[in-house]
Amino acid sequence: MFRFTTTYHALFGVLVALLLTPSTVAALPWYGGQFSADIIVYNPEKPEEKAQGQFYVGHEKFRAQGVHAGIKKSVIVDFGTRSSWTLLDNDKTFHKGLGNAPIPPKPDQDPTPSDQQKPCSLAQVTCQKAMEKVMVNNIMTERWTITANQGGRSMKMMLWIDPTRRIIIRQVTGDDGPIQERILLETGTLNGRATEKWEFVRRYRNQTASNVRWIDAKLRVPVRLVRKGKLLMELTNIQEGAQDPTLFTLPQNYTEVASPQQNQQMQQQRAPGGQYHQGR
Repeated sequence: MFRFTTTYHALFGVLVALLLTPSTVAALPWYGGQFSADIIVYNPEKPEEKAQGQFYVGHEKFRAQGVHAGIKKSVIVDFGTRSSWTLLDNDKTFHKGLGNAPIPPKPDQDPTPSDQQKPCSLAQVTCQKAMEKVMVNNIMTERWTITANQGGRSMKMMLWIDPTRRIIIRQVTGDDGPIQERILLETGTLNGRATEKWEFVRRYRNQTASNVRWIDAKLRVPVRLVRKGKLLMELTNIQEGAQDPTLFTLPQNYTEVASPQQNQQMQQQRAPGGQYHQGR
């Protein structure tokens, strides 16, 4: 785990938050098309918690359904309305939010300053694009400098962006902050589809973490994830095509229940030394 000083962490958080505000996320490019697939998410430390099921992607919506920890669950996310639900299918109940359900892979595209109104339009942020393109890890990139100011302090983030794939090849935060980059190892096919194999590396001071991801070249979705030699996620049997809109709607015969987070808060309030106020 990477740890930051309080001041550094606060400034770093400002930059990240500005790049990932809800208005920005809503405008992010989506997967490269609508599709369905089989998905398996592994937990190397707890093999019994393997989640296996199906993944459906529509227009700015997705649904992941299957069995996790012996419980049949479905997760629906609507990025257009920034809504999400977890369905407990055996009980025909649901709660808002994602709870502890495994999250399927996000699109392999990053928020970039060149195509987003934020963060560069904000008063406390300035963005500057270099005139010339730069070769980084054998990828021709655009170099951006993003500066955020907060409480009289300034923090810079350098981004080297592949404008064709719309991904960040290298990210450097501050003079002594973390460095994140990705390296294209090879291109080929996986399960009959054109695929790019990338290594993702993060360095901070004396610590290094990395993983390897296989990305579907057309759909821009990760189809395999390996960390420390262990398989963490795999997407197979991809079928392209429009998806049934009802997959992404909340069933009318399901009853809403409290989310795990809400239950935890209620338990903490009931605990000795805490206070519990029953709602009117």
